[in-house]
Amino acid sequence: MLHLVHRLLPPPSPRLRRVKLLLLLPLPLFSQTSGIPLQSPSYPILDRLEILSGVESTIHPELKCFNRRDAAIYVLKLDSLAQNRLSNRDRTDIQYILDDNNEWLADTSRFLRHSSRRGLLKYFYQTPANFFEVNTRYFKLRANPMFNFQLGREQGDSAMIFQNQRGFEVRGEVDRRLFFYTNLVETQARFPHYVSQRVGEFLAVPGAGFFKIYNSQLFDSQSGYDYNVATAYLGFQATRHFGIQIGHGKHFIGNGYRSMLLSDFGAPTFFLKLDTRVWKFHYQNLFLELSPVSQINIPDGTILPKKYAAIHYLNFKITPRLAFGFFEATVFNRSRQFEFQYLNPVIFYRSVEGMIGSPPFRKERIHGSPSPRKTDAHARGGADRAVRERSRGQRKRL
Repeated sequence: MLHLVHRLLPPPSPRLRRVKLLLLLPLPLFSQTSGIPLQSPSYPILDRLEILSGVESTIHPELKCFNRRDAAIYVLKLDSLAQNRLSNRDRTDIQYILDDNNEWLADTSRFLRHSSRRGLLKYFYQTPANFFEVNTRYFKLRANPMFNFQLGREQGDSAMIFQNQRGFEVRGEVDRRLFFYTNLVETQARFPHYVSQRVGEFLAVPGAGFFKIYNSQLFDSQSGYDYNVATAYLGFQATRHFGIQIGHGKHFIGNGYRSMLLSDFGAPTFFLKLDTRVWKFHYQNLFLELSPVSQINIPDGTILPKKYAAIHYLNFKITPRLAFGFFEATVFNRSRQFEFQYLNPVIFYRSVEGMIGSPPFRKERIHGSPSPRKTDAHARGGADRAVRERSRGQRKRL
């Protein structure tokens, strides 16, 4: 993707540190803002800074996407409280987070120098990280192009592997209550053999689903793929501690590159998300509509079959180094509509399943995530309970 430009923070001064501390005081904890996209460089940066510094963050790393406002406030707090322990790399990482989330900074260009010295045609790249931005009291907008070009060769294969991606990303807010985000990326690519083998087996590109065969005249390749991925959502901050999102997108719950709970490996899905943050608790409800998106030919006018999922995750951050979580997921098949009884946001679904008399696939997991200081490893232990029961004479499958 388009690499964002960032600079080191200026030399620290007592006045600068006072300004940063003042920025932290008037801002309450919000459960809902636009999130940092999954797979962004911000995730390893924030994890690394918290682990090495020992400065506690309000972010619950098991629940992604991270809140942009939380990320900006955390690095400001870190730069103020751990100033003497920061390396040049730490300062570079901090400035990257500030540049990428500058809508949550006050107008402190006099001190933080987050504005570009030269804009492009006056209106573009007014700040280093954003191609175009609007800042008013009640409306903020960020728009950026996205580009990714890669070229390589697989050992034992004379043909080139490549990836050509173009797209755009737009995010914004209205009245600090309504948040929106959208991106669209179009891709032409030829994958390594092991990825192409999986695409051929499941007739779907990982993370995208539907695709078309792409023949590249430039690289003399007839085994490429052409596909696009679009995500979009609207978010509303209903109260100080409760927010709602609705849209199409991916989700990730857990730790690690691939989560045992909910990963972002699949295509974007339609979702409704309820997000609650109180004290040391972060509670999230996800309601998903799932479709078997692939290259399989479907007759015109035929609607893809649907499955639905109701997912609850409750995370308790006991200490800065220890978190405890409970995960519950139910996947069910309804031919026409969502089972409305599963909209109950309270965790534990056993009573609901008993009332409707048809429990589908259910997965429950309790886990703890200790994170020792000076390491980036997570030791995880837990207990699983997966239930498959027969419904109307046939076994339900995830």
